[in-house]
Order: sequence, then structure tokens, then C-alpha cells
Amino acid sequence: MSRYFLVFVALLVVVAVCTQGAEAQNKSGRCPRVPGGSGGICVEGCSGDRSCPGRQKCCSNGCGRVCKNPV
Repeated sequence: MSRYFLVFVALLVVVAVCTQGAEAQNKSGRCPRVPGGSGGICVEGCSGDRSCPGRQKCCSNGCGRVCKNPV
């Protein structure tokens, strides 16, 4: 097997492990709608709902992701 194939398989395993139980990490509510044509700061301020304080959710701001109160 080629080295690239082994790297690809390893990446698939990492993704599978990291996404296991992702549903349990989601907080209730929905992210606010991003107005069309708007773009936020392209910064990843959170990596999922669990990385946000309280009841805030990790939401798109039009470019990156930030913690916001759910709607």
C-alpha cells in the first residue's frame, strides 16, 4: 500500500473518533440567522457548542464561528 493511502485511512479514523457523540455536544436552540450578504470576522472563536459558555451555541457569523445566544 502506498504511504498516501495509509495517511488517508489514518485521517478517516481521526475524523470518525472526533465526531463520535457530536449530537450529545449540541445545546438546545438554533443559531441566529446570518443576514444574506453579510460576512463576519473570519476567526474560529469556538469549536462546538461545548466550547461556549452557558447556553450559548457555536454559530456561523458569515465567515468564522463565534458563541451566540440561541433563538
